[in-house]
Amino acid sequence: DAINFPAENIETSLPRRIQDKNRVLLLHCQSGVRSSVASKRLQNLGYVNAFNLGSYRRAAQLVSDK
Repeated sequence: DAINFPAENIETSLPRRIQDKNRVLLLHCQSGVRSSVASKRLQNLGYVNAFNLGSYRRAAQLVSDK
């Protein structure tokens, strides 16, 4: 159920698509920098379960539990 949101549009695009501010949102990007910024922006919008997994590689390791 992954959805790609460009970091520069996250504050306008994501709230239209995901209204439930309690939904768990797992964010990642190539290096982890943009996903960190995006998670802070989402938390400022009231998304209480927006988590930065870091880089794509780290996110893949966390999800696969290796």
